[in-house]
Amino acid sequence: MNNLLNAAGPLAVSSDRRCAVAPCVQWPRIWLAAAKVLSEYMSGRGTIYRVMRQFSKRAAFLVLSVLVAGISIRCMAAQVPSGFDSTPIFDEEFDGNSLNSANWTYRGAGTVKHECYIDSSAVAVANGHLRIHIYTAKNSQGVQTNYCGAITTQSGTFLHTYGYWEVNVRYHYQPGMHCGFWVDSPLIRSPIINNPQQSGTEMDVFEHMESAGRTEYDHAVWWNGYGAYATGIAHEGKQSNLDDGNFHTFGLGWTPGSLTFYIDGVQTWHLPASDAAISNTPEYIILDTELTSSSVAHREGTAHWGLLRIRIWK
Repeated sequence: MNNLLNAAGPLAVSSDRRCAVAPCVQWPRIWLAAAKVLSEYMSGRGTIYRVMRQFSKRAAFLVLSVLVAGISIRCMAAQVPSGFDSTPIFDEEFDGNSLNSANWTYRGAGTVKHECYIDSSAVAVANGHLRIHIYTAKNSQGVQTNYCGAITTQSGTFLHTYGYWEVNVRYHYQPGMHCGFWVDSPLIRSPIINNPQQSGTEMDVFEHMESAGRTEYDHAVWWNGYGAYATGIAHEGKQSNLDDGNFHTFGLGWTPGSLTFYIDGVQTWHLPASDAAISNTPEYIILDTELTSSSVAHREGTAHWGLLRIRIWK
């Protein structure tokens, strides 16, 4: 957790067990206390011994207040929307120093997608969170190569229909990087056209496109496969603190009648069934980075985004 606490500013974690420390500067109060006891001495109301003893007591009290009150321990309960269970059915905290194979497999490892070779070396777990990178290095033939990472629950470790799906994201901006947390269907690549309820949909809970700016994100829903009949709808937005070094919560409430998206507990997009396709089939998680064109992200060497926790409620 040390790396998490090094981030600038308060760290708000949507978790019932993880805490973050936010220092509140109390030095002005200590100087005021010092000035007060010094004033008492100068006015002749106290001996130097009495003044120093008072200052020591007040300084000790204020230092203690820094440790107890000034350092706010903020353990935020998950803001699960009404209508969903209170206990998650999937809870991944990325503990340890390797990927939990009971939940995850590498997606597309050994294949090329766009401008990236997908490789497990671009995925790292350490200090209680996951990082998925884009980096450039020479391959075994000495050729400069872009590497991307991707993991999934597609192999059967976790698929589910409906629920509230939530991820804690810390986004490290690099121009040209494409990354996302998305929910996808095993059937979407061979769909029954115009029957997304049975074929499933792609639901992008958090996505940062390669052309997006530092504070921009999008949510999206796609159906009818990825070919000539592909259909989709997207919401592009700005989150002013997206790149502030802290973790932010992105969520999706998926019900038979609607899709509702959230950032840090605030609703950002709502789609009733009349406006978008709603999947009625079990779907799985994908977390990845992509490089869709030659860009700054790989020329500068490495880019990444971090994930602290993923939870899903019925």
